[in-house]
Formats: sequence, C-alpha cells, structure tokens
Amino acid sequence: MATIFRMPSLSPTMEEGIIESWTKEVGDFFESGDVLANIETDKAVVEYESISEGYLRHLIAKAGEEVPVGKPIAIISEEADDPIEELLKEAQAELAGESTAEATNTATPANPSTHESAVSSSSATTTETSHHFDVDVAVIGAGPGGYVAAIRGAQLGQKVALIDKEWLGGVCLNVGCIPSKSLLKSADVIHTIQHKGEEYGFSVSDVKVDFSVAVERSRKASQKLTQGVAYLTKKNNIDVRMASASFVDQHTLALTDSDGNTSTLTAKNVIIATGATARSIPSVTVDGQKILTYWEAILQKTCPKSVVIVGSGAIGVEFATIWRAYGVEVTIVEMLPNIVPLEDADVSKELTKAFKKEGIKIMTSTKVESIDSSGTGVTVSVSNAQGSQKLEAEQVLIAIGFVPNVDGFGLEKIGVALERGAIVIDEKMQTNVPNVYAIGDVTAKLMLAHVGSAMGIIAAEAIAGHPTIPLQYEMMPRATYCHPQIASFGLTEAQAKERGYQPKVALFPFSANGKSLGMGNQSGFVKIIIDAKYDEILGAHMIGPEVTELLPELTLAQSAELTIEEIARNVHAHPTLSETLMEAAHGLVGGYIHL
Repeated sequence: MATIFRMPSLSPTMEEGIIESWTKEVGDFFESGDVLANIETDKAVVEYESISEGYLRHLIAKAGEEVPVGKPIAIISEEADDPIEELLKEAQAELAGESTAEATNTATPANPSTHESAVSSSSATTTETSHHFDVDVAVIGAGPGGYVAAIRGAQLGQKVALIDKEWLGGVCLNVGCIPSKSLLKSADVIHTIQHKGEEYGFSVSDVKVDFSVAVERSRKASQKLTQGVAYLTKKNNIDVRMASASFVDQHTLALTDSDGNTSTLTAKNVIIATGATARSIPSVTVDGQKILTYWEAILQKTCPKSVVIVGSGAIGVEFATIWRAYGVEVTIVEMLPNIVPLEDADVSKELTKAFKKEGIKIMTSTKVESIDSSGTGVTVSVSNAQGSQKLEAEQVLIAIGFVPNVDGFGLEKIGVALERGAIVIDEKMQTNVPNVYAIGDVTAKLMLAHVGSAMGIIAAEAIAGHPTIPLQYEMMPRATYCHPQIASFGLTEAQAKERGYQPKVALFPFSANGKSLGMGNQSGFVKIIIDAKYDEILGAHMIGPEVTELLPELTLAQSAELTIEEIARNVHAHPTLSETLMEAAHGLVGGYIHL
C-alpha cells in the first residue's frame, strides 16, 4: 500500500519546514529507524526517522523547498511496485488547491476572528478528504485514548471527528480514575482525623462524616475535567459527534444519536477506542443495588454497612481503602494466592499487612461459588482449602477485570481480526484492515488510561506520517492508589528469574527516609531489580507514601537506557521521598548510604 508522506510537526511551534536534504534516493528501500530526510524547523535541523519499512517512490518537495506542516513532501509504499499514480494526482491537486486558496486570501483579507480556525483546518483538508471522505480521521470513543488521539491528529493537520455515545473523557474521567482519586483523598482526610490526631497533636470529638458530600466533590472534579476536554476539542477544531457508531464498510460509519436520529460519516482512517466493560461472574447478575461493579459503586451516595469485594486488583483494593475509612466492614475475596496478584510478592505481603492492621479481612486462594441476593442482603458462597463457607454482607463489589468492547461496532463487517476477544494491532496501532487502527483497552495490551493515551498519540502520528516511538507495554508505569500506594513497572523478581536473568535486588524502606518520617507515613519500601550481568534496569516495585509520583524517574531511566549508577549519582533534593530511589540505586552499585 502506498501513502502520502507529509511534512511532520517536529516542534510545538513549527508551522513549516525546509527539506535540507533527502538521505534516500527514489526507489531506495528504508527500514524502521532509518533517517529519510534532514528537516530544518523553527528550532533546529532534525533527522526524520521512519517508523516503518518501505520504499521511497516519489519526491514531491525537493531539497531546499519550504513546505507547511501537513502538506505532501513524498510518496512512500510498502512494496516497490505498489501503484502510486492516484496518490500523486491527489497530492498535486491538493497543492494546486492550496495555491488557489492563497491567491484568494491575498486578494481578500481574512476575518481576524476566523483566521486561526481557517489556518488549522486548511492544512487538514486534502483533496481526498474534500472529494471522497468527510474527515481524515474518525475516532470512535472519547476516553483518554480516543480524545488524545483526536487532539494529536488535529495538531498534525488532520481533519478529525470524535464520536462517543455517552460522554467526553470516557470511563476514566467520569466514573473511574478521577472520581475515585477524589474519594480516596476524602478517605485519607477522614482516616487522619480519626486515627492520627494524637500523633499530630489534636483531638476531635463527635466526628460526623457524610459520604454523599465526598461523592458530590468527586462529581465536581469529573465535571471540571470533562469540560476541559470539551474546550480542547473546540480549540483543536475537532468535530464532536455524540452518537453510537458502527462500520458500514471500512471507510463509512453509521451514527445514531440518543434521539434515534441517524447519519453517516466517511473517513479515510478510523481509530477504534471503545474501551472495555467490567467482567462479571457467570450466572451472577449485576443489579446495581446489592451486586455492583465499579460504575455503580462510584456513583452511589451512601456507604454499605458491610461489603464483600470479589477481586483484589486496583479497583478492589482502592474501594477497600475508601470504604474502610468510612467504617464499612470490608472482606476481600481473591482467587489467587496473593492480593494485588500482578504485583511483586513483597509488595503484596506489605499491603496485606497494612490492610489487616486497618481491619480489612482478606481471603486468598478462595473461589466464589455463588452469590445470592434474594434476601435483605447478599450471601456469597466461597470455597478454599479449608472448606466452604457463606459470607453475609449488605453489598458485593465485582472487581475481577475487564472485557474489551468489540461488539456492536460492525467489526465483523470489515474483517477486523480479534484474538481472545481483543483487537489485534501492530506497533503502529494498525489492525489487519489498513486504514483502521485500535488503541487502549479494546486491544487488551495494558488496560490503563495513560497507556491508552500513549497509544492514541502513536496512532495519530502513524496516520499523519509523523515520526513516533513504539511502546514497551511491560515497561509502562502502573499505579494503584490504595493506602499505602503501590507503583511499579517492568518485571517482578519472580518474572526476572523465570526469564533467565540473574536479578540483583535492592530494597530501601521508607522508615529510613526523612521526608516520610516527617509526614508520619513511613510504611513500605522501594525495590529496584537489575540484571547482574549488564546492570540493565528490569523493573521497580514500590509501596508507600505517594510512590505513584516516583515512577517517572525510573521509567525514564529505563527507556533512556541509563545505568543504575547514573540514578545513584544523580543528586536528589533533601528531604524528599525520591531519595529512596537514590538510596536503592546506591544499594545496587556500592552499598546503601543510610541503611
């Protein structure tokens, strides 16, 4: 397949670039990572590296020519004999159309109030868009993956439509990441008042808590962010359609809004960002009253007196933290041997200790056999090595993971390949259907909002022919906001051994860190794992105060291939929690300083 290679945006302020030189000749083969051209921007001369392999078939812009961002500069193809005639005509017609528009604008001064939007949309309107498709890119789903992909596409000169049947911001901003963090902060304040007054030198009698106020506060946080997304879509001239979408063919979407009105939208490229739905237990019906998923749990304005949480991943342990702070009797049932089972075993042990101290009951290696909600409360029948028993509670939260949303979008009509219920993609987020891309939870690569956003940026850049960087999903940061917080990336110690590495491990406790002692929150540790042979950073696993804020230093070090000694030698401000990273690094290269 042949594509038009367009002038990339290589800096936030770049509006045009000069082709200083082409490093390949017409007909040359190039590989991913090869430099295709040296491009002079408003900042510097940048080497443009290809994100895929192929052939340079035709040069539209010669060396020395200045070209606006988003405009054609060459034609490339996957195979040496892919036809390019139609694309060449399209590019030439687009450039000819631009010249006509410029002449018209010179004769007629632009209205200052509309000049900005005219400029940003003109670079996106290719001849193919005008003659064949309504938009260059249609994004189905406006969550953290979808709306970020839409914004990045618009920044790169694409005409973009963003489609969602319910809301901007998706689950994350509306009923997930954001409101849950607000509730967790409320829970933290209540925990401090009720349990830390003597330590901090105050006493409060007759404390009254109102969970509904905390919920209202969480809704305001969500609303503010979703309004921000609406502003960003308007700022970037994104066509927002509040409707459900289904493929008619690979370039056509059938849209139906909440009133039942129907329309069609044609797109040169489509990005599927439809997210995922909470997984349930077979034969168990979620009623939203006694049997809940995260969705109902985060919106209800009262706390149950007692709850059984099935599953101990991020959602399970975060709700356990919230509810326990409000005095709820919490029991966690986990089928695997450890809670937070995807985390390092040492992290799981530390969280288990902290939860039990707070009065949270934990049952691991325990299977849920049935859930009966016919009475006044809920009866959960469970079994483990000790036998069977029945757990009584006011509510049950099902938190056992997610299933990609692949049904109802007409994927079967265009032949999008699935594997274990998720859309199959390559490193550019492209599906087996060349103009269709997929990002975020629907691919089941790593169901985290920030990963979906990163995938959205890559998809938008790949479509626009802009240089991009593949993701290492295993090295993506993972954050859980229970108390104490958990943060990790990369391999656990057990995984490193299973893969044949010779792991070298350093563990530095927060009890030896001045900042955490001053905060009165010194439980937990930082654990860094490297390969003893090459000192390669394999992973890090942390539990303790605000550890989710410590991840970027380590993930940046790993992606930039820094050595652990460079982290140790990097001077960290004192007193800070980040000193624990430096101390753990010292422990791997020469010995702990403060332990």
